[in-house]
Amino acid sequence: LKAWHGKGVTIVHSLTSSSELKECKGYADANRILQISSMSSSAALAIPGDYIYRNIPHTLKSAVPIVSLMKEAGVKHFIATWRGDSWGDSYYDAIKKEAEKRGIILHEEFNVRYDPTIVTFTVQAAALASGVEALLERGIPKEEIGIWIAAFDEVALYFRACLDYPILREVKWFGTDSSANVKTLIMDEEAGRFAIDVKLVNPTYTPGENPKKERVRQYIIERLGREPDPYVYAAYDIVWYIALALRMADVYSADAVRTLLPSVVENYYGASGWCVLDENGDRAFADYDIWIVHEVDGELQWVIAGTWWSAIGKTEWRIPVYES
Repeated sequence: LKAWHGKGVTIVHSLTSSSELKECKGYADANRILQISSMSSSAALAIPGDYIYRNIPHTLKSAVPIVSLMKEAGVKHFIATWRGDSWGDSYYDAIKKEAEKRGIILHEEFNVRYDPTIVTFTVQAAALASGVEALLERGIPKEEIGIWIAAFDEVALYFRACLDYPILREVKWFGTDSSANVKTLIMDEEAGRFAIDVKLVNPTYTPGENPKKERVRQYIIERLGREPDPYVYAAYDIVWYIALALRMADVYSADAVRTLLPSVVENYYGASGWCVLDENGDRAFADYDIWIVHEVDGELQWVIAGTWWSAIGKTEWRIPVYES
């Protein structure tokens, strides 16, 4: 960022995680460098009046469909495990607040926060199993116990470690967008089967269906040979937001674009659909597809089991996860 700034760059389309965006924030704000992100979702960065805009919802909003799914699944008690970074910590805080609001009990004494750099999860899996066993000893039915996990690609390694503890296979698990579509989870047969057995659901921001999205989708599939993830559409729209704001400002100025951006966003229908920014400069509303691991013709695949609609606060299921 400093190198770019030295070359006169003051508007950055930031394709970085929350941890990286946070590291850049102090320098960017001090030097009036506008960062616009399609990847960061940490609620810790939801700060009014700074130099960050984000075209995706932050974790306080993303926690709502997760806890709604817990309610629908009949979960009344849960344990949390998450990667100990800016993103994971803010997500945990959001889940904790939403669970309290909805009357679901989080047993913090059994929580497992882990170092994001580890590659073996034997200690963490054992701790989770001990926590579940303790809840069972208190007379809580296993049908009412859940585990919330906030992980990236390491989720497959975590699940492989959980295979040694059968009790972890008997409770329901709830993930996030970052554990959705993880290839290693369907490549590892045993870890993938574990995800199916625990009914792992991963609510992920969805832009919905529209002609612009479909054009972008087809373009990417033709050139890359794979389905784009939902955040691609938010990233695509950011380029247009910046271009339109610069055209309106008629000057290369981060401050001018920062002032114009909310009105530009609200009046532009892009590949990610309509967008309204909240008081913190983050996407205010979003719907969520529920991604699960599912067996299709004998192979494990990621599929959309349903969609959680923010307007009604409910899930419309294609595959009724909690009926089987």
